[in-house]
Amino acid sequence: MSFEVIKMSNKKFGVIKKEWLAKLADMSKEEGEKFLERIRNKLHEHQKKVLEEAYAKKLFSKEGYEADFKDMFYDEFGFDGFLQYIDGVMNANADYFVTVNQNLLKKKEELETRFKLKIINPEELEKLGVSK
Repeated sequence: MSFEVIKMSNKKFGVIKKEWLAKLADMSKEEGEKFLERIRNKLHEHQKKVLEEAYAKKLFSKEGYEADFKDMFYDEFGFDGFLQYIDGVMNANADYFVTVNQNLLKKKEELETRFKLKIINPEELEKLGVSK
């Protein structure tokens, strides 16, 4: 899934466009499930690439990933928030990773300490006064 980077003073943010969520909300349940399945398939391929890059950059080993992170951060849509976060750590050049994934938010201090990318929820982002 792509995102755009917004700059506010010296801060950068990765954002999922509201139109994407609105489009999903307007679909029938069947269409929405098919749409999410297509996204899941594309994300699965992307996640493989993210893991390969993380291993190459020595963020963690395969064994470390499987012991400490694998299957711990899925959201209600079936997306692995940890791999999205790690992709942000490696590629987003952002100050914040914005998520509603409760599993990530519960472990945010541990993840922020290790990977150096702050995790916030949309309410925290709103408090920062981000605008385009």
